[in-house]
Amino acid sequence: MFFTDIFLQLQPRPATALKIPCSCGKIYWFRLKSFAAARQAPKMKRPIRTALCCVLLLCLLSGSGGGPSFPGDGIKNNKLTEPGEPSAEPLAQRAAVLYDGAAAEEDWRETFSQLSQPLLLCFEAEAVDISGEYSIEGYDLLYPDESVMTAANAEALRDEIVAFGGAGGGVFLTNGFHDFFDKGFLGAKSFAPVEEYPHSLSYPEAGGDLSELQDVLRDFFTLYEEYSGFPELEGL
Repeated sequence: MFFTDIFLQLQPRPATALKIPCSCGKIYWFRLKSFAAARQAPKMKRPIRTALCCVLLLCLLSGSGGGPSFPGDGIKNNKLTEPGEPSAEPLAQRAAVLYDGAAAEEDWRETFSQLSQPLLLCFEAEAVDISGEYSIEGYDLLYPDESVMTAANAEALRDEIVAFGGAGGGVFLTNGFHDFFDKGFLGAKSFAPVEEYPHSLSYPEAGGDLSELQDVLRDFFTLYEEYSGFPELEGL
C-alpha cells in the first residue's frame, strides 16, 4: 500500500465528491472543490480579448505571407534534365594532349599530369598518340606537344589542327610552334628573338580579345619581376 492510499482512506467522504474505483478493489472519494476552483478562472474583458485575437491574426498573416510556410520555401531549385531531353549546354569540356609516341622525349606527360588534376569542374583530359590511328573529333581543346612537329604525319596533323581551330576549337601552343604554323593562324605579324629581358613593355590600345590578352601579359610580367629569384632568371 502506498502513502497516497493511506492518505485517501483517512479522508472522510465529502459532500460533493467524485467516486473513483481503484485497481486494488477499493473505492476513493475526491473533493470536487479543487476541480471547480480550477475551472473558475478570472474572466478576461471582451475588448482586451478581441485586441489580442487581432494581434495574433496579424502575426500569423505577416509571418506566412498570406499562406502556410514550409521548410525550403524561397529556395530556387535547378531544373533537372528529363531523361532523353537534350542538354542546352555541354556538361563537360574534353581536352586532348597530342604527342608522338615514336619520339624519345616524353615531355607531354607533365602537361597531361597537370590537366588530369584540373581546377575546373567537368573538365576531362586524354592523351592521344598521333603516331598511330587517332581522331581529334569530339574534343573541345587541343594541347599539342612539340614532339608532333617531327612526326611522320606532321603536315597532315597541322592541317587538322588549323581546321579544328577554325571551327571554334581551342588550341594551346608553346613558343616552339612559332614557325610550325602560319603567322595568320597564330595571329602574329612577325617573330623576333628576345635578346634580353624586356623591362619596359608598351601595350598599344587594342579591342576585343586582344585587350584581355594584354591584361594577362601585364599581370604575368608584374608577378614575374616580383619573384625572389628574378635576378637569376633575368640573365637566362
